[in-house]
Amino acid sequence: MLSAMQTWITRLAWAVVAAVVGAANLAAQAPVEFPPPLISGKAVRLSAHAWVIPDPEVILVPNVGIVVGRKATLVIDTGMGNRNARTILAEVAKVSHNRQLYLVTTHAHPEHVSGMDGFPAETTFVVARAQQEELDVTNRQGFGGMAKLSPFIGELLQDAKLRTPGIVFEDQQVLDLGGVKVRLVWMGPAHSKGDTVAVVEGEGVVFAGDLAPRGRFPSFSQVSSRAAFVKAMARVEALTPKVIVPSHGPYGDASVFPPLRTMLDQAAARVAPLKAEGKSVDEVVKVLVPELKALYPTWRSTLPNEITPIIRALYAE
Repeated sequence: MLSAMQTWITRLAWAVVAAVVGAANLAAQAPVEFPPPLISGKAVRLSAHAWVIPDPEVILVPNVGIVVGRKATLVIDTGMGNRNARTILAEVAKVSHNRQLYLVTTHAHPEHVSGMDGFPAETTFVVARAQQEELDVTNRQGFGGMAKLSPFIGELLQDAKLRTPGIVFEDQQVLDLGGVKVRLVWMGPAHSKGDTVAVVEGEGVVFAGDLAPRGRFPSFSQVSSRAAFVKAMARVEALTPKVIVPSHGPYGDASVFPPLRTMLDQAAARVAPLKAEGKSVDEVVKVLVPELKALYPTWRSTLPNEITPIIRALYAE
């Protein structure tokens, strides 16, 4: 709940935003052009055993995690298609000579799972049951919708296949890599039904998927509600992370959470009176999308128009 002073400040902020935005900014956005979603970064060390291949701030390119133990290595997310998987494996070879390889995906969206067939056949795919249920649907439907975003993406996904899991868990699974353990925790449903985080035990590194974006609007495009997303954030925060690696964008720490909660509270406080006035959800979207962009001018979206699902979810509440 916002205090009286916070409420007053929020109303003042929205008034300023509304004055700045103006009607001109309600015009339709230009068609989106998708740059080639290719992993291009080099593995960066985060802790004694954890590494990340940072995304290049390109849409549909994830941060990829690597955790190296004495006897096994874990990779977290695959990138889009087998070409990106090969790039990941080249970076893995620079930091690990383990033959035993585990793979986990933070959620079932194509840029996180569609490269899994590019990993060696002996790789053990570890997945939460809720996420596997989503992948079962994906396997039946394929990646056709995503492949239509651009010819290049279509080419990346042309040979994309999913694989049979080696380990399916319910809520948690601990992987002993030798000298370091990684705890996999199912957090969903929030961003998706199968949200899974990977905790490098004893080192404070958490690969958080799309549950902890930094300087970005959270993605409510699938099953999210404010309550579900706030609950998932609280669960990640309770892991007392020193380093949080989100699916997309810069990594940071638990300081990402207060601004996200504030934004959601502010948006909800703005949606409620507009709905009470009898405005339709589409009318509220037209008003609030430019206002939120103006209120958070430096924040980005993982995909275009991701503010709209947030507003629709808040309206439904």
